[in-house]
Amino acid sequence: MSLKDILHRLWGRAYVSPVPPRRPPRLEPIRYLKELNGYVGLWVAVKDGKVRASAQTSTRLAEILFRKNIEGATIQFVAPPSEREKVGLG
Repeated sequence: MSLKDILHRLWGRAYVSPVPPRRPPRLEPIRYLKELNGYVGLWVAVKDGKVRASAQTSTRLAEILFRKNIEGATIQFVAPPSEREKVGLG
């Protein structure tokens, strides 16, 4: 028997928690940088809303970021607009 069942028997009505249920955190929409249009087919590193570096491969981009001592950038591939978006690869 659950706590709710026990309280229901004692009070004669369903137990309602005084604490409202938590809402999931509000997520910001994903914004597409217009600057990325010039980097189609390349891997780019974006930090603070600006493209910091680009390369033909992700490995080469990582080398460039290490050499320039850039940390905390998001690395992404800029696919052509005709290509469908792929989520969860890697």
